[in-house]
Amino acid sequence: MNKKNMVLRRNGVLLCITLGMALIAGPARADDGNPSGRHDAVVRILTGQFRLNAQRAEHIVEAVESAADKLHVPISLILAIIQTESGFDPRATSPAGAIGLMQVMPATHHDFAARGAAPADLRDPAGNVYIGTSILRRYIDDADGDMQQALARYSGGTHGYARRVYARWRYFSDFADPGAPPVRDTTLALRIAPAGTQKPGVPEAEPIRAASQNETSD
Repeated sequence: MNKKNMVLRRNGVLLCITLGMALIAGPARADDGNPSGRHDAVVRILTGQFRLNAQRAEHIVEAVESAADKLHVPISLILAIIQTESGFDPRATSPAGAIGLMQVMPATHHDFAARGAAPADLRDPAGNVYIGTSILRRYIDDADGDMQQALARYSGGTHGYARRVYARWRYFSDFADPGAPPVRDTTLALRIAPAGTQKPGVPEAEPIRAASQNETSD
């Protein structure tokens, strides 16, 4: 074997080792104190795991960050609901007529707008995410922070919805909200503080009481 082939083989072995270590380590976690690092970590998840192109991923993450900051809802929770509702497809439409990333019903949007919210294009990621998160924020406040009730209302009582959202919320919290209190087991009701009383994007995830069997039947 000549020297050139030896060098190529050695470089190939090093590349395989590097790739193997990356796969074992898994996706890079976000830097707790670096918003840009958190943003980039979420974009990598959307482009890698969910096969979004870079432009669409950036647009969605920017829309989620903006809504989270304005409405004091964790970024990771919004991402979890988007994955559950539409799989990050802004063109998704349900048989019932729900539209976009957060599957907003036009009638609910119109009702929300009648209460003073600005109308939005539900097919645009930024408008859809803001209106969907605004509706969720209202449901959280109406339920005094009880996420079990808020998610049940958001989904219209869909069977298994809260459990799916909780699982995805836990996953995204590693990247989008590092350092936040962990999302608890789905058999416990969770509380998010009223709007304006907590650091944006960070959930207060202490259990407030054990949910009843009826509340966790989904």
